[in-house]
Amino acid sequence: MLTRLSVLASRISGAFNGRALDQDFDREVESHLAMMADDYRRRGMSEEEARRTARLRFGGPTQTREDQHDRRGLPLVETALQDVRYALRTLRRNPGFTFVVILTLAVGIGAVTSMFTVVRAVLLRPLPYTQPDRLIEISETNPLKGWTHAVAAPANVADWRARNTVFTDIAGYIGVDNRGASQMQRFLSVNGEPQPVNGIATTGNLFDVLGVRPLLGRTFTWSETFDGNDRVLVLSYGAWQSVFGGDPGIVGREVVLSGRSMTVVGVMPRDFFFPNRSAQFWASMGVKPDVFVRMRRPHWLTTVARLRPGVSLVQARDQMTAIATELERAYPDTNTKMGVRLEPLHDIMAADARPTILMLFGAVAVLFLIVCANVASLQLGRGASRMREIAVRRALGAGRTRLVRQLLTEALLLSCLGAALGIALAAATPAILLRAAPSALPLFATPRIDLPVLMFAAALAIVAPVVFGLAPALSTSSVDRLAERAESGSRRTTVARDLLVVFEVGLSVVLVVGSMLFIRS
Repeated sequence: MLTRLSVLASRISGAFNGRALDQDFDREVESHLAMMADDYRRRGMSEEEARRTARLRFGGPTQTREDQHDRRGLPLVETALQDVRYALRTLRRNPGFTFVVILTLAVGIGAVTSMFTVVRAVLLRPLPYTQPDRLIEISETNPLKGWTHAVAAPANVADWRARNTVFTDIAGYIGVDNRGASQMQRFLSVNGEPQPVNGIATTGNLFDVLGVRPLLGRTFTWSETFDGNDRVLVLSYGAWQSVFGGDPGIVGREVVLSGRSMTVVGVMPRDFFFPNRSAQFWASMGVKPDVFVRMRRPHWLTTVARLRPGVSLVQARDQMTAIATELERAYPDTNTKMGVRLEPLHDIMAADARPTILMLFGAVAVLFLIVCANVASLQLGRGASRMREIAVRRALGAGRTRLVRQLLTEALLLSCLGAALGIALAAATPAILLRAAPSALPLFATPRIDLPVLMFAAALAIVAPVVFGLAPALSTSSVDRLAERAESGSRRTTVARDLLVVFEVGLSVVLVVGSMLFIRS
């Protein structure tokens, strides 16, 4: 086993240090020939005869060098390195073509990569809370009223909290419309100047259920849910910076929120948001305790719960369905046919954004295909000008497989350079995306270039040459003689380029029509 590893290591080293090893081998051969010639001179031969005899006895140095070269290296790796070096020389000889292709690929790969950062931030990243997979949204259903996902009645929530054994706690909040945007706008007076801010009113245990800690101060307590203890306010990091200038003494400061005196008790971290990025403050709900437990007709409370350790979503659904049945028997006037629906909080928060984001991702994927078709057309045109080069290489013994591999290596090199530039373009877009995105878009993390995104871009860089480079490579390498190329090859190239143009136009029409329909909707 160790011997095999040693041989493998030696071959790998030889593949990347071939020139130095060749020089060492040449010096060793010359030294050996010199010693043999010296021996023959001592036997009485002349200088010229001794050298000739030594070379005859030793054998051809070139053949010996090739045998040693085959034993020490990795032929596949060495061939690939030769292809890369040849591709670099070829691309340097045609800088205009190289620049246009790299820039075109950068736009396509950069657009897809940039959109993937948004897909990852909204659909793939977990919520920025403690154990986010344990967070559940509970809504009410009622076929008699046509409800499939309705906000809850406060009294029902109070009974859920008292009767369940599957949740550590259940919290609620108000102030969000059916599109997820904050509709609770207030005016926060600072130095006598009112500034409009958006926020939500919550039960005192919301932050505990989410499992988040403030950057400064504290959050609410359950008792602060109710009237008399409700003049407390928690600020978002953005509101703390923009409205109060990042005042480190903000905790305990008295402010006026729409004519009502409030005390700032905490500031949340920079990356915290709930239920969306438009929320700038969280105020305690301020409802009377006896009223809260009697409200069964009005439904205005959105609820969030945290599963106990070891409890599955199925178990929680079963128990909450049983509790809903008990409440229906106890309060037939208000709870007839009233059921519950439990869904992971991540799915609920991303539900409205998912179709839009997937549609946009599909649009940039179509753009990527258009880019690949455009580059393939350029490759076909360039192939027509390289037929003499290809014919010479075929005449020298290069097989079609080797030529296709060489042409695909050039395409892969172009794709990698385009991907590198595309990643640089994508890295500059998160700030633009954040400014352009609606505030209700649930960005669970700032779109950024990280390892999964780099792996995605690398996959695009590998797929792209197959999409835009394989057909031109097969077409360019298929002609054996220049005469055949002049008579039939050019016609095949023209037909192929015309088909690519039709393909590009078709995809462009799909992209434009889809964009118009998306804007209208």
